[in-house]
Amino acid sequence: MESLCRSIVAAFVFLDFSDGDVIDADAAVRASEAMAAELQSASQEERAAFIRTCEREAAAIRSTSGDARMARFIAELPLTTGLVGDGA
Repeated sequence: MESLCRSIVAAFVFLDFSDGDVIDADAAVRASEAMAAELQSASQEERAAFIRTCEREAAAIRSTSGDARMARFIAELPLTTGLVGDGA
């Protein structure tokens, strides 16, 4: 499950951090929204695994690369995808 979650995180990072010459911005938003919608229909176990993975990946990035922007983006994925917070 963790490998799958890391792949999803990587896809979100790719879509958000890629320049417009790599992927069209509107297409990136549509893909991110579709992925978030699928995550919202995940089981509680799947959601928990994704949230844990986001926490671990964000911590790993902070400790290795120090890329605060990317670490914050990943840490906030559970909120921005609607898995936690008011919409969850």
